[in-house]
Amino acid sequence: MTRSEQDPARPVNEVRLRGRMSSVEEGVLPSGDPVVRFRVVVPRARRRGRSVAVVDALDCSALPASARRTLLRAGVGSIVEVSGVLQRRWSRSGGSRVVVEVTRAVRVVTASARERATMAG
Repeated sequence: MTRSEQDPARPVNEVRLRGRMSSVEEGVLPSGDPVVRFRVVVPRARRRGRSVAVVDALDCSALPASARRTLLRAGVGSIVEVSGVLQRRWSRSGGSRVVVEVTRAVRVVTASARERATMAG
């Protein structure tokens, strides 16, 4: 039993996503730490009478070396599963955005395997 299950009033910030990686880039934070920034595309649940959007593209960043390596090896188009926490990032202009700060990443299916499965069809 996790701590959050033991105490239902305890706040929880846990995220788990599985979807197609639509972009990936290496970068360096102002602190000098390496980072991999990427997007995970996930389908939206269908709801009658709601938005016409059928997917969400979620901004993510990974700092741990093992997660960065996994994501760079997986490449755009691969199916990945990531876990981490939500964080709000503020810009100097006063705007903000929410990012999934990834602590763990697993490649589920490579882009080339997805293409082969689609062609075999």
